[in-house]
Amino acid sequence: MIVGGLTTEYCVKNTVLQLCRAKFKVIVNLAACRGFMKTTADAAVIAMEEAGAVMVKNAQGLSA
Repeated sequence: MIVGGLTTEYCVKNTVLQLCRAKFKVIVNLAACRGFMKTTADAAVIAMEEAGAVMVKNAQGLSA
C-alpha cells in the first residue's frame, strides 16, 4: 500500500499504523503528505517507521 494525505500527524499516521498492524507492506510517500506542525509531523514519521512503514521522499523513490 502506498499512502499519502493530510494530516501526517493524524489521518496518515493512524491509517499507516492500522495497515502495519494488519501486516500490509506500507510505503509512505512523504511528498504526498502534509503535516500540521513540523515537530509533530516528524514524530509521526518516526512512529510510522517504528511500526514498519517505509518512507520515500517522493514518487521517484517508489521505483527503487
